[in-house]
Formats: sequence, structure tokens, C-alpha cells
Amino acid sequence: CTGGEEYGKKTAPSTHHCDTKKKNEDFCINPADAHSNMESRLKYLRDGTIESSDTQLNDQINKILNLNYSLLKSNRAGVLNALKTIFEKRRLKRSQLQKLLLNWETPPYEPYCQTAISSPKKKLSRCDS
Repeated sequence: CTGGEEYGKKTAPSTHHCDTKKKNEDFCINPADAHSNMESRLKYLRDGTIESSDTQLNDQINKILNLNYSLLKSNRAGVLNALKTIFEKRRLKRSQLQKLLLNWETPPYEPYCQTAISSPKKKLSRCDS
């Protein structure tokens, strides 16, 4: 994505993220490669931070992609808070969680869909235990 760019406007480099920030730098993982298991390497914290236990990936998330830029963190936290509200108001059944996941995992993808997907997946994995 062309993160932080606005068509026809000059934007501050500190707001750049994703491909705009990355430019031609190498990234340790190709997220488009299905074998990379990118999603399993990431953790979404309640404040919207993305982190990885893989130190190289974690470093590149922050320095090369700038994915913990304050606006992105705030937007991801908003998604997580909205899901928390939904889960607290309704006791969703396993089949309802699976339907939510299917909707979010099916193109066209919505912004922050991976953030939204992570929460029901955690709930489902706890059900399987």
C-alpha cells in the first residue's frame, strides 16, 4: 500500500508506512508468500501495536514499514475495542465466530482486517483447548 501518501499533497516522512516507507529496502519475509505464515508471526496488542517474537521481523515492522506509527496503532486499537464490545454484548457461538472470520478473510479485504481476524482466532483456539 502507499501508506501515508495523499495524492497531490506532500506528506511528512514520519507519517509514511508500508511501501511508501519501505521504498526499495529488503524485507526479511515476503508477506505474499503463503508459506511465510506471516500472520502466525505477528501479535496484536490491545493498544494497536504489532509485534513479533522474531527480533529481525519486529525490527523491520518498526523501522522499514513503520507499522506502529501512531495513527495505525490507534486505528487497530479501535478495531480491537469494537470487537471487544461485540464479544461482551453477545455471547457468540463457535459457528458465529467462524462466519466472522470467513467474512474478514475473503476478498475484498477491509482495512485492518488482520487485526480483526486475530481476535476471533484467539477465541476459537481457546475453545479447541
